[in-house]
Amino acid sequence: MEYLPGGDIMNLLIREDTLTESVARFYIALSALAMESIHKHIYIHRDIKLDNLILD
Repeated sequence: MEYLPGGDIMNLLIREDTLTESVARFYIALSALAMESIHKHIYIHRDIKLDNLILD
């Protein structure tokens, strides 16, 4: 996999401790759109968790 300097959502939560509602809504919306895209490509991912959501 290529290097993505943004990290993952779990590290973001550890670093920020608490996200504001608007930031949380933003990342939830992006996650939902990403999962929709993956689903449209008929790809199954059985381990969706904060550690596996990579930020770019």
